[in-house]
Amino acid sequence: MCRALAEAGAKVAVLDLRPEPAEALAAELGNEAIGLACDVLDKQSLQNAAHKVLAAFGRVDILVNGAGGNQPEATTGPAQSFFDLPGEATQQVLDLNLMGTWLPCQVFGKSMAD
Repeated sequence: MCRALAEAGAKVAVLDLRPEPAEALAAELGNEAIGLACDVLDKQSLQNAAHKVLAAFGRVDILVNGAGGNQPEATTGPAQSFFDLPGEATQQVLDLNLMGTWLPCQVFGKSMAD
């Protein structure tokens, strides 16, 4: 998605939990891209990233939420039924996939709405 947006002429901010992959992809995309470390489950981390994006580009027009995932401990299968899923692992998956979308929308959406 980052590559396609950059090829279409968009200025792109690549956010990742780990700074190295974000910075590497931004470097590949060129001068109109920045790479930033950001934790989608930490509102302060999101706010820090949003400030850096706004400082670099002046505005946010598009937000692509790509964070998400699963954990083997929260997955049913032959070795583990639904009734044996641990609550903590399931909660972590729910947080990442639900709150990890909601929080970025809240933080970046604010500047978009303004």
